[in-house]
Amino acid sequence: MEAHKKEGIVAHMDMLLNKSITSNEQHESMITEMKVTLDKVILENARIPQLIEENEKLQKEAKANKTSIQEMMKVLASSGERVIQTGRKLEDKASVETVDKLKHEVAVMRDAVQESNKKMTQIERSGVAAGCGNPKVIQQVEKQVGLLDIRVSELDLRLQLQETINHDGVLMWKLQGYSKRKRDAISGKTLSLYSQPFYTSRYGYKLCGRIYLNGDGSGKGTHLSFFIVVMRGDFDALLPWPFQLPVTLKLLDQNGTGQHIAEHFMPSTSSNSFKRPTTEMNVACGVPTFASHAKLETQTYLKDDTMFLRVEVDCTNAQILC
Repeated sequence: MEAHKKEGIVAHMDMLLNKSITSNEQHESMITEMKVTLDKVILENARIPQLIEENEKLQKEAKANKTSIQEMMKVLASSGERVIQTGRKLEDKASVETVDKLKHEVAVMRDAVQESNKKMTQIERSGVAAGCGNPKVIQQVEKQVGLLDIRVSELDLRLQLQETINHDGVLMWKLQGYSKRKRDAISGKTLSLYSQPFYTSRYGYKLCGRIYLNGDGSGKGTHLSFFIVVMRGDFDALLPWPFQLPVTLKLLDQNGTGQHIAEHFMPSTSSNSFKRPTTEMNVACGVPTFASHAKLETQTYLKDDTMFLRVEVDCTNAQILC
């Protein structure tokens, strides 16, 4: 032990020195970390007045947004009632003048919905920034705006249909984008197309046209097939059945020479296609080999990828006001 004490004194002193150095280094590291933390605290304390000011501003915005939401809900309620009233007017078989007025009302309502959407976006952004928005209230108003927007769009579509519907037994059908539509028919994506409905009179039969651009039945792959469809109408209970009015289907000449492709037929009284509809529409009836593709796809009948089809229902010798 005495020998060890004498011989190991240098090693022992080195161990003490290393321990001291390590402790000093740890102490300096702690001091550096404390300085960094202190700097952050000082910086955050300096921002406190600014944060208080921003918080007050956001609280004011939130209060204004609350008022704005209440106003918007009143506007939406009013617009919703106007949509219902406009829909009722439309159901009354509106005249041309009334349709124009209704279109203006729908445009005004659409503008109101769009403005509400903009306000909701602003409110949602400011609410998120403030961290004090009411998600349930915002979602509720957004839902109301969305539903009203859908109802306005549906009403707008119904107005467009009302504007284009004919009540004198004639359908004029402008079909654009023939090339793409035919490719869709060949691929099976869209086999047939329906026209807008038309009527034989204000309170008469409801009909529409139906075509197969790539043909149907005996005309499949070679012809345009053209049919007429008897649809369920509002006044079917007052009309004689089966439907027995002469029908003419036409593909119109666009060169002005009058070389229309036309087919005339008298509805068969035994065909289910012309009995009173029990569903939205009966089975279509017409001409599967109405116009060959070779004849149709010429400058006479197809220009600018557009063709014109026409259906005429003859009410001349009808026993009723068809």
